[in-house]
Amino acid sequence: VRTGAADRPGARAMVGSDDLILLATGAATWPELLSSGRFELTGDPFLALRFASLFRLPVELEPV
Repeated sequence: VRTGAADRPGARAMVGSDDLILLATGAATWPELLSSGRFELTGDPFLALRFASLFRLPVELEPV
């Protein structure tokens, strides 16, 4: 991973920083954001959908 735009991206995911935080914390899901127009996937759809695997639901730890 490096900063800056890719030379020839196969897919692109565009999401606002506030919504990215919601995804990372599990407060929102990518289908919710996609259907509301707050998340955009373009390019190869199979490659673009891999973006969602970066944001899995948080794991709840069992009490000790």
